[in-house]
Amino acid sequence: LCRASLKETAISKLQTTVILETVDYHGHPRNAGGDPITVELTYADGQTSENQPIECHVKDLDNGTYEINFRPPLAVRYCLKLSVFERPIKDYPLFFNATEHNEPISIFGKMGHGRDEFYQMVALAVDDDDTVYVLDSGNSRIK
Repeated sequence: LCRASLKETAISKLQTTVILETVDYHGHPRNAGGDPITVELTYADGQTSENQPIECHVKDLDNGTYEINFRPPLAVRYCLKLSVFERPIKDYPLFFNATEHNEPISIFGKMGHGRDEFYQMVALAVDDDDTVYVLDSGNSRIK
């Protein structure tokens, strides 16, 4: 059966992506798109008074994989119902939680006035080589 999984942690009010991987009749991964995908995203467990479906967009990657994009409005539990050719996928429905915290990918430095320390960061820039520059007006320098 077809499978779906969150690409990364769902964060309320930010775009979230679910990856749907389809298989053929024999269970082999498909390598073409065009399948009819049905999506319904709602709050799980009746956590809100309005349980209207949440808007989702399906992007066909034309290789048997689909992206389902949406923005969870609240930091609560959700229920995602996905069907391919009107048949439910393997983990139907898919339940997941959205958090209100956006965890950093990486952390550098700490509060202070010394080397590798920041006091009053006001701007950030990234060059073509992915070097990150931080304007720290509290320390009167660019790091």
